Amino acid sequence: MGLRSHHCFVADPDFGTKVMACRIPCLCTSCKARFDLPTKEDRYKNPHKDCDFWEMYKIDENNGWNDWEQIIFQISDECDKDQFIDSQLEALGGITKRMSEVARKADPGAIGAYLCNGECHIKYHLIRWTGEPYQVPADEEIMQDGQTFHVCEGEWLCKGTWLYSVPEACNWYFIKQDDI
Repeated sequence: MGLRSHHCFVADPDFGTKVMACRIPCLCTSCKARFDLPTKEDRYKNPHKDCDFWEMYKIDENNGWNDWEQIIFQISDECDKDQFIDSQLEALGGITKRMSEVARKADPGAIGAYLCNGECHIKYHLIRWTGEPYQVPADEEIMQDGQTFHVCEGEWLCKGTWLYSVPEACNWYFIKQDDI
């Protein structure tokens, strides 16, 4: 079956740049419980004989319509570059929404982590929350570290202080007193 016959895609961090694809995403109790299993091998093991609806999804004893396959997305010469850029913007919008949810739950003194975008030598930035989270009352532009950022009405923000890594010391950080 081709990619267009699949209706569910999971970008599990345990697979790196690969994605898991499924033809029919089953959300029965047994299939949902698989996502809580500790290893990727257990989460995506085929066939799904423990599925509440296995008899309906069963193709034969070793295959089912709700089996997972590992795939890789690649840009081809036939790729519509505008659609590719739009999909990246959509993904970034989802990340922004998720980070807004993180800020909403921030407790003063607690530590948070933000994924690093762009060409960084680190994967994430750490921040210590210094204020109470608040919701942006209206769309506005805010200035931070000489850069302007657009924030939308309803997004959650929280003041904090960056934790800077100590050179030559793995997993050691120090705090400057500048709030962001």
